[in-house]
Amino acid sequence: MDELTIKENYLFDWIKDIILKYCPITDDRLFLMDDARKTPELEIMIAFINNETRISFMFGSHSFKHSLIERANVNKYINDIQIINLIDFILSDHESISFINFDDINDFSMGFAINWHEKSLHGIECGDITLRINFNNNSELAKSYILTILNRYDKILEHTSSFQRMKAKYISSLKQSYFSSIDKDNLQDFISYLSENEDELRELLTHVNDDSFINYLNTYNYYQDDDKLKLIKEKN
Repeated sequence: MDELTIKENYLFDWIKDIILKYCPITDDRLFLMDDARKTPELEIMIAFINNETRISFMFGSHSFKHSLIERANVNKYINDIQIINLIDFILSDHESISFINFDDINDFSMGFAINWHEKSLHGIECGDITLRINFNNNSELAKSYILTILNRYDKILEHTSSFQRMKAKYISSLKQSYFSSIDKDNLQDFISYLSENEDELRELLTHVNDDSFINYLNTYNYYQDDDKLKLIKEKN
């Protein structure tokens, strides 16, 4: 089938129709839990290329998926509302975000899974659903859309282990970049800020470089009293 060109305001309804064509609504989808290898899975792929948005699908099982003949093209970059509408629709049925990945900012992906309970027996006849977005080296577009998604779903994502790992990785990189770029006065300002929370300052200092800690102790006389280290500053 030739690629269909549609208007942006029809895009969400078109994607929804394709999802329900291959994964219709059923009153009892408990059978999806019988054999994970055979459970139907769907991937929705959105690509931003040369001021156009292209949408395609992969359908099959965990072990093998094939491209669907349905493809669409929008003669512009769709706005983030269209993507939010799509995610909201998926989450209305698949209530769990199983993973999120934006290690490579040009390739963003989210996985959705059924949150099994009594009411979830009725719903889309599909196991895992994955949304993939390719920004094709448009880093500004990627940052804008990804930030919108993270802000929108932060309460759900904070319970997702993959997001927690990526958040920790990002913050670690940010701290390294920040503290390597500021001067001593700003470093001291940060220490002063931490000093308002004594427990946090103690926690920070327990991770100080071992040699720096020993060198510090060597400038002092110390003795042991009731299992507590006491320091007395050397007199000049």
